[in-house]
Amino acid sequence: MKSRFEIFIWFIVLIALQVLFFNHVQISYFINPFPYIFLIVVFPNKFSRIELMLVGFCMGLLIDVLSGTYGIHTIATTFIAYLKPSLLKITAMPEILDKYAPRLKNMDWAFAWYAGLVAFVHHFVLFSLESFDFSLILWVLLKTIISTILSLAIILLMDKLKP
Repeated sequence: MKSRFEIFIWFIVLIALQVLFFNHVQISYFINPFPYIFLIVVFPNKFSRIELMLVGFCMGLLIDVLSGTYGIHTIATTFIAYLKPSLLKITAMPEILDKYAPRLKNMDWAFAWYAGLVAFVHHFVLFSLESFDFSLILWVLLKTIISTILSLAIILLMDKLKP
C-alpha cells in the first residue's frame, strides 16, 4: 500500500467482505473470522499513528454500524491501531521497519507472529466486550485462540495474494 487511494480501496473492500461474507461465517459458535484487520496489520509505517488510529476508528465504526454491534469493533480496532507500532517493534527488527511495510515478503515469518499477535489482541478485546463477564474468561480465551488461527490464515492468504 503506497498511497492513500490504495488504502481507501482496501478499506472499502475489506469492510464489504466483512459485512457481506465473513460476518455470516460462524463455525460451531467458536470461530468468527475478522480478516478486516488486515488493513491495520499492513498499514505502511510512513503514515503517522494518528492516521492509523483514524483509519482503525472509522473502519471499526463502519463495521459496527453495518453489523449492529454497538461499538465493540470500534474499540477493538482503535486499540490495535494504537498498539500496532509497539507490537511491530516486539516482532520485527528495526532496520526492516525503517525500509519496508509490514508484509510477509519483507519480514519472513516474523510477519506471521506479528499478525497473529495483532489478531489475538483484537479478538480478545472484541470477545471480552461481547461477553462482558469475567466469569467467562476461559470461554473468551478459547474463542479468541480459535478465531485468531482462522483470521491469521486468511490474513496470510490475503498478504500472499496482494501484489
